[in-house]
Amino acid sequence: MSDQVNSSSYHSIETLTGTNYSKWKQDLAISLGLLDYDYVLKETPLKAPATNASAEIKARYVKWEKANRMTMLIMQRAMASSVKGSIPKTESAKEYYEFIAQRFKVSEKSAKSSLLNKLTDMKYDGQGCVRAHIMNMIDIGAKLQELNMTVDEDMMVHFALNSLPKDFKSLRNTYIAQKESWTLNDLITISVEIEDNLIRERGAKVINMVQAKQHKWNKNSETSKQKEKDNSSALKPVGNKCFFCKKAGHMKKECRRYKRWLDKQKAKGNTNQILGFIRKRPPSKDEVKVFVGNGEKVQKMWFMFLL
Repeated sequence: MSDQVNSSSYHSIETLTGTNYSKWKQDLAISLGLLDYDYVLKETPLKAPATNASAEIKARYVKWEKANRMTMLIMQRAMASSVKGSIPKTESAKEYYEFIAQRFKVSEKSAKSSLLNKLTDMKYDGQGCVRAHIMNMIDIGAKLQELNMTVDEDMMVHFALNSLPKDFKSLRNTYIAQKESWTLNDLITISVEIEDNLIRERGAKVINMVQAKQHKWNKNSETSKQKEKDNSSALKPVGNKCFFCKKAGHMKKECRRYKRWLDKQKAKGNTNQILGFIRKRPPSKDEVKVFVGNGEKVQKMWFMFLL
């Protein structure tokens, strides 16, 4: 089991290519710590003991020599060939590690300026969560402190408050009005609570807007349906009405009174009534001059009136 742990510890180191020094350094520290080799990068290299040295000194040297040799092999294995060739040769793992650090050393002034600009320019845009945003700012502040730049907790609270959007304006006003200073943990707790309230309020507003639109749509839909119903009912006839008996509910051809009347007219021999004419009259003096298609005058004419 221990062999598997030892093997996985140095296999997990990301290969140093030139742009990932920070990640490589972190992976190396973890791996050497698991293997109990990390002390060779901190302590002064031991010299070979004299032949008459005590057994304790000789055992200590044997242990250090193995850790030094294995650390060298692990570092070289986790480096790209181009990077490895640029590092001066040495037998000391501590000295070799320092050579690597010098190759990738960044100007301290440039690093301070870059981190400080990043800290002051950071703004929370609502993506993710406010807790993660403030913790990212705390991480940058810690890196500035590692570069011997004073960034105390009170200053970090001010930076964090200024990075929050206008939705947190009441939080800034409350902090300014209070005499007591907040810790970063206090700020994170209050900010998260405010953000949760904002999320709930926005959710409620969205639901109300959707419901209002749905109600408006339903109301318009019902109005349209009612208009269509009114228009369709206006176009439909009120009901069937008999032109003979003048009663509603049936048509003339279905009227019983009309059928009985036809039977009587047939019995009397009144063909005009049977054909549907109820009366006739001669034309008046203004209507006698009627001509047919060939230009001849009609001699005798009657006006027939339908039922």
